Amino acid sequence: MRCKTCVMTNKIPGTEFKNCQCNICRNPLPIINKKKQKKCLTDFKKTIAKLKKHKGQYNCMVAFSGGKDSSHLLHMLKNEYGLKPLAVSVDTGYINPIAKENITRIIKKLDVDHIFIKVQQGMFNSIYKYFLKNSDKYPDILSENCNLCTGLMDIYMGMTAAEKNIPVIFSGVSPDEIYLLIDLFGSKDICYELDHKLVQNLINKRMPMIKKMNKKIVNLIQKYNKMKNLPRIIYPYHVLPYDANKMRKMLAKEGLIPENKSSPFVTNCLINDIMIYSIVKKRGYNPYAKMMSYTIKSEPNRRSNLIFVDRIIRLTVKLGLFKRKTINYVLKNLGLSKKDVT
Repeated sequence: MRCKTCVMTNKIPGTEFKNCQCNICRNPLPIINKKKQKKCLTDFKKTIAKLKKHKGQYNCMVAFSGGKDSSHLLHMLKNEYGLKPLAVSVDTGYINPIAKENITRIIKKLDVDHIFIKVQQGMFNSIYKYFLKNSDKYPDILSENCNLCTGLMDIYMGMTAAEKNIPVIFSGVSPDEIYLLIDLFGSKDICYELDHKLVQNLINKRMPMIKKMNKKIVNLIQKYNKMKNLPRIIYPYHVLPYDANKMRKMLAKEGLIPENKSSPFVTNCLINDIMIYSIVKKRGYNPYAKMMSYTIKSEPNRRSNLIFVDRIIRLTVKLGLFKRKTINYVLKNLGLSKKDVT
């Protein structure tokens, strides 16, 4: 069964249907109320003012993926708010080449400092291999993989910010991703700011699983848990106006990202491509359907486009045309075959 309004299907774990509509379409969006949103916006403005008085080479860090959201955020913080950001990208070895091109171009154009945090490749490879080879044990391997991977990336950035005395990390999490964070952490308080304790709890709950992957991950987490001067992690797009199309046009006009390289349907992580491929092959649904459906709920004008993209993803996987070069590249790097992931 497929939802008559969005792209959800009864194959997706946790989906419930009534009158041919899924629970996402039937229920209100899990957003914070206007009073809380106003309070967060006030805090954001106060934080900006406080950061301008911060003494140090940088007064904030931007989690920079090279995608439209983080690129727009970096531009806004430097040119509109007058901050001195350090752009930081965590290189797991699987950054989309388009994203790398964007990063190089934008850093030069905006004249901001940037660093790649190079992680231990074997450590992250062990995560990806574990989930791809044990996908039958988990209802949603994409979420499990992304939650652990991004959690570790947050740890790397938090530790780097602490070492450089940077008090705040800004992250360009878009509204549709915020809904998923609310589902993950079970709290609307996650909308504007990420509490490090939530990251620690999320990862610590998965410790038995993590120990099967790589002991170096355990050592990293233990080091992180002992740190005291960790920065705030703020998601500005929950309280600031957000329009993906206007954002893409502005980035193109400023010469930062051409519109054909800022598509919201192209992931900046090659691992996501193989996760999509594996889940569609094994379970018959697009693992990004939930995020797409949240977007349709909040932006109905994008419905036809997202329904089309969902169909194209499932069709190209079925025909063996979906990201073939990427799939083969990732499989080779991980030492896996297509049989291992399908």
